[in-house]
Amino acid sequence: MKKKLVTFFIFVLFLSTTAAQHVIGYRIYIPTSCNEQDTKIEISSGAAFEGKEFEFPSVKLPDPYKKLQDYVNVFEGAILGLPEGSLDEDVTLKIDLTDVECAPEFPNLKKAFMLTIKVVGSKTGIHDPFSYYYFKNNKKAFLKIKAENVKTLLKKLNMKFEDLLAWFISQGLDPDTTGIEIVPTTDYLYIYLKHFSKIMFGVPDGVTEVNGNNMEFKYNLAQNYPNPFNPTTKISYSLAKPGFTKLAIYNSIGTEVKTLVTKYETAGNHNISFDASGLPSGIYFYTLTSGNFKSTKKMILLK
Repeated sequence: MKKKLVTFFIFVLFLSTTAAQHVIGYRIYIPTSCNEQDTKIEISSGAAFEGKEFEFPSVKLPDPYKKLQDYVNVFEGAILGLPEGSLDEDVTLKIDLTDVECAPEFPNLKKAFMLTIKVVGSKTGIHDPFSYYYFKNNKKAFLKIKAENVKTLLKKLNMKFEDLLAWFISQGLDPDTTGIEIVPTTDYLYIYLKHFSKIMFGVPDGVTEVNGNNMEFKYNLAQNYPNPFNPTTKISYSLAKPGFTKLAIYNSIGTEVKTLVTKYETAGNHNISFDASGLPSGIYFYTLTSGNFKSTKKMILLK
């Protein structure tokens, strides 16, 4: 009888300990396009408790998606985990190894690779990856990526491992480095996260420090985001020098349909929203002119 009671109490203790740990389900995908509604290739799935880790698999993509292979290779053998006490609900993580071309351009930053983590909570439901899913008790998730995998991609992109930065893509589509820490070592790249959302990795582009503080900028016109869009999109650009600046929208036959900026602007980063509510679907072009700099990019309005 005593033996049975001891066995029973051990079983109860096991259940209470297990119940305190929330379950983390995960599904890892490779999106086949920038459209969230399009088909995704599921490459791995499973579940783990808080305090445990799971590993990203090695994947060889079929021919139609070979262009994404270099980005997928970065995460081969990567480890993601959450310490105990990070959650107050069970969650499912929908992890996309997203093509960087699906992300906005960032003035003075070059994109290298990215990760989108969408959280579905058992209590709180679906969380948009642009809105941050914070962890309890000031805990941090960790992502460990093999340094050699990262270096291989960066070499192809003409980037340096020691220059690598990490940032979140915020709701306003601006780079946000609050709550993310990147620690490169000889063997691994460690990333510590205070929340899940969209995570971008890249290097500085056209920015240098002057006297330890001031920044120098390059002329740059970024691709609008989102694109295609309906009916609003964001356009970012940077100016190397102050001067009279014009940013205008043209239709497919070259007629100017909207002037967004026509004024003297300072050097640095700028962004503006474009509302195309009054325009029909179609291909449009936007042109930035400032000093001797002129650049044009294409956008698609899809209603």
